[in-house]
Amino acid sequence: MSPKGRRRCRSLPPDILSNLPDNIIDVILICLPCKEAVRTNILSKKWRYHWRRLTELTIDQSHWSTEEDLLYPTSKFLKIVYQLLTLHEGPITKFTLNITKLRSCPEIDFFIYLLSMNGIQHLVLHLPWNEDEGEAYKLSSLFTCLQLRHLALENCFIHPPSNFQGFDRLITLELCDVTISSELLGSLISHCSLLEKLVLVISQVPVSNMIEINAPKLKSFDFSGCISYISLTNVPLLTKVSLDLCEGSSLEAHNFHFVKFFKSCFALEHLDFQFCFEEIDIAKPDEAPTRLPFDHNRVKRLCLPGIVLEHTYETLCCFCLLRSFPYLEYLEIEVSNDGDGCGDVAHKVLILRKYVDTPSVLIVEV
Repeated sequence: MSPKGRRRCRSLPPDILSNLPDNIIDVILICLPCKEAVRTNILSKKWRYHWRRLTELTIDQSHWSTEEDLLYPTSKFLKIVYQLLTLHEGPITKFTLNITKLRSCPEIDFFIYLLSMNGIQHLVLHLPWNEDEGEAYKLSSLFTCLQLRHLALENCFIHPPSNFQGFDRLITLELCDVTISSELLGSLISHCSLLEKLVLVISQVPVSNMIEINAPKLKSFDFSGCISYISLTNVPLLTKVSLDLCEGSSLEAHNFHFVKFFKSCFALEHLDFQFCFEEIDIAKPDEAPTRLPFDHNRVKRLCLPGIVLEHTYETLCCFCLLRSFPYLEYLEIEVSNDGDGCGDVAHKVLILRKYVDTPSVLIVEV
C-alpha cells in the first residue's frame, strides 16, 4: 500500500459496532425482532454468528410474511424456524412462537424436542387450528421439557403420559383453549408443586366440567370461560382471584357452590368476580347466600364488573360478598340495567352504597 493509502486508513474512524462488548450486543439483539436480529450477521465478522447464541427467541409469523407467501406461508415459514433452531448454539431458556395464522404446523413436536435438548425454561406457544385434521394439535414432546418454569399454550391438545411426574420447577401455567380432560388438568396442576400463577381460558364447555385445584404454593388464579364448578381444595397462599364466568356456564346454586368456593381462600386479598347467574335469577333467587362461611378479613380489593341489576340472585350474591369482606379498602362495582327506566339503576346503586363503609369507593354506572 502506498504511503498515501496508509495515511487514509489511519484517518478512518474506528469500527464502533465491531468493538462493542458481547453483553451489549446480546442486549441489542434481544430487543430486536428475531428476523432483524438474524440480519445483523451482515454488520461485521463479530456480529455474523452472534445471534446463534441468543438465550431468548421470539418468532412471530407476521414478521416473516411477504406478499408472495400470504396464501400458503406454512412451508416456507417452517423451514425458517427449522433453520433457526438447528443453527442455534448453546441454551435457549425462553422461546415464544406465534403462528396462529398458519394453515398447519406438522413439525411443532420436533421443534419442542429441539428446545427440550437446549434447556428450555420459558415456553410460549400460540398455535393455529389444524385445518387438515379439524382439531387442535396434539403435543407429545412437551412433557420432555422437565426444566420448564413458565409455560403458556394456546389452541392445542395435551395428554400427560401415565408415567409423567409433573413439572417440578414450573411457577407459571397459562392454558388458553387447550383441550385436556378435567381430571388430567387437576392431576397436572397437583403435580406442579411450585406453581404460583395459574391462568385458564376455556371457551367451550367440556364433557366433565369440574376443575379441582390442589396447589399449595398458588398465589394467583385467573379463570375465564365456561365452567360448572371450581374446587379450591388446597390453596393456603392464594391471594388474588379473577373469575370471568362467560355465558353458557351452568352456575346453578346447587352445583356451583358459590359459598363453598371461598371456603379454602384463607389468604385472599384481591377478588375480581364477573357473575353469570341469569339462568337461575328468576327461578331460585331465595337460594342466594347471605354470607360466606367466615369473614375474609384480609380482602382489601373487590371488583365486581358487569352486575346486571335485573338479576336478583346476582345482586344478592354481590351483597353476600360485601358483608363478608369487612376490611375492604377499594371497591369497584360496574352496574348495568337491561330495562328502560334509569330510576332503577340509581336506586340499586344507592342500596350498594349502604353496605360500603370504606375510604375508597368507585361506583361506575353504565
